[in-house]
Formats: sequence, C-alpha cells, structure tokens
Amino acid sequence: MKLIFSVFLILACTNCFSQKLVSSQLLPCYAFGEVIFKERIASQRFSYDTLYLEINLSANCAAQFKSTLKSTNDSLFIELKNISEIYDACDCCYTMLFTITEMQDSIFKLFIDQQEFRFSKSKYIDVPPRNIPKELFKNELTKDGLKVGYWKIKGQNGNYYNVFYGNDPNQDDNPLWVKSFNKKGELTSISVRAGKPTDHYSINVNLRKYEEILNETIMEEQTTK
Repeated sequence: MKLIFSVFLILACTNCFSQKLVSSQLLPCYAFGEVIFKERIASQRFSYDTLYLEINLSANCAAQFKSTLKSTNDSLFIELKNISEIYDACDCCYTMLFTITEMQDSIFKLFIDQQEFRFSKSKYIDVPPRNIPKELFKNELTKDGLKVGYWKIKGQNGNYYNVFYGNDPNQDDNPLWVKSFNKKGELTSISVRAGKPTDHYSINVNLRKYEEILNETIMEEQTTK
C-alpha cells in the first residue's frame, strides 16, 4: 500500500510541474534612446492549458537567445542563453513571444534569468513624478553614510537638482533618478536608472517624452480604478 501511495504521489507531483516551452520567438529589437522601454510582461493569454506570453526585456543589441523553462509550485523560470558570437556596444529592447503548454493555473510568477517580471500596461520605465512635496527632501544619510530618500542639491550658477536615492537603506549609493533645474526653476534635464539591478546604467529622458510617459501613467491609473 505504501509503495502504491508513493508512486501515486510521484505521478501527481510530476503532473504539477510538467509545463513545456513549446516555442519562443525573438522579435526585432528597438534601440534605447528617446523611447525608453520597461522590462515587463506585456501581455498574457490563456487557451485551455496553453499560455501565450509576450515580454519586453533589455539585452545586447546583437543577442540571440536559446530559451529553457523550469517550473516549481506557482513560478515559471525562463533562462535565456545568449548564443550570439557577436557583441555590440549597445543595449536594445526586445519583444519575446513564448508558448507554454500544460499550464495548470492562470496565476503564476515569472522569472527571466532570476529577475521577476510583472505585468504592466505602460511600456515605459518609471520616471519621477511631476510634483513632489518639498517636505520629502530631507537629505538623509543611513548609518553607513549612504544617501537615502529625496535630496535637493545646490549646483553652480544657481542650478539645483532633485534626486531620489530610493527608500532601501541597504541599496547602493546611486540615484534612481535626477531632475535638473536652472536658476529660474525650469526643468532642464532628467536622467533615470535603467537596466538590471546588478548591471544598471543612467538614461537621459527627452523632456517631451517625459510628459508623454507621465500622461500615459495618469491614463493607466484612471483605467485601473
């Protein structure tokens, strides 16, 4: 009896984690620049036991991926191995399409190369808000001497900068975004941190594109209420 129960348990567990990656397709990349894309789940659709998944991610502009899938409990882990023999001096945003069969549930967590991807309607990376209360700019340091929270820093010739270092006291001392103003108080430039947590870089955001991103964010918030 114990043997029969053990065999049944093994078969049941095997069925729970039997998702299969049937296909993956890499669509032409879009270079970073004025348009700044977010790494995200762009869309997901279920049909019976099949998941059709679309993601956006950043990678080297000459990348070619070989995809493998693993699953545990409610999580899907997709590993992308870059098999390209060419390496470009730039990063681009890719769209990838995946077809995964034998899905048992429509609720799952997705990890691409150990980084969790979440669904987002907005295709742009997060940018600083338009208006930030003055009382938030406290220029605080952690016990280790790292900048944290909102800072207002005076520059030369009357210029100043609104800087956000995040709220995690254990993070590195690099800002998540910087807004630059001239002595008249006019916004002159914006830079935001992009890329993976272990390999990030700064991107300058075109001011017109900044307004477009803010307007799209407002529209998204209104549609989700």
